[in-house]
Amino acid sequence: MKQIYAMLPSAVTLGNLTCGFLSIVSASAGNFKGAAWLIFLSMVFDIMDGRVARLTKTTSRFGEELDSLADLVSFGAAPAFLFYGFFLKAEFGRVGLVLSCIFVLCGALRLARFNVTEGSDNFQGLPIPGGAALLASTVIHGHVFQPWAGTRIFPVILALSAVLMISNFEYPAFKKKGAQGNIYKKLLLALILLGVILIVHEILILAVSFFYAFLGPLGWMWEVTMRTWAVGVVEEKIRNRRLKKSMD
Repeated sequence: MKQIYAMLPSAVTLGNLTCGFLSIVSASAGNFKGAAWLIFLSMVFDIMDGRVARLTKTTSRFGEELDSLADLVSFGAAPAFLFYGFFLKAEFGRVGLVLSCIFVLCGALRLARFNVTEGSDNFQGLPIPGGAALLASTVIHGHVFQPWAGTRIFPVILALSAVLMISNFEYPAFKKKGAQGNIYKKLLLALILLGVILIVHEILILAVSFFYAFLGPLGWMWEVTMRTWAVGVVEEKIRNRRLKKSMD
């Protein structure tokens, strides 16, 4: 029984990897929307594998490494191949291919940085599933972007998602490294997420994906603005005090 429990987290991770591979196969066959949904299904497996490992008390270094390898396929290679085939191949050729390759490389760097970083309350750089969600949701809503077909907006989206992954912007850590807590609640949350993905209106997924992807830069801009405002308030108080003393 212990051996079966020990295999469960890896089985879930392999489900993630399988969905990533099937996404590439679907995209190569021209089923781009199905390929995009398979990437989101990979995310559900990615959320669940660590929870299952902690629930069964079978966390291991092997599982962490397998998870990273699966993520690189499902959230690096699969979305890059999907986005290239749907938006870039016909219009941008080799430039689109190079950008897609850069996305995969940045995803690998992002995963490597995560593996050597101590657990914290925030992620440094856009998590690779966030970048994958941005690309996959854009493909799902290809009809929304139809007026911009052939324009540079698609290479820009791909390049920005790659740069954000290796940036120093902070993002909320919904999947904290080494996080503990109520595992049953987290598993329930993963199942609810799956239900939402299956039944919610697709446009919400697009909105959430873009919002989270740019949450890091927006948060940084907000902090800079608040810091500048606070400094201005302090300086104004100092000037008022000096003026008051000079009048006395």
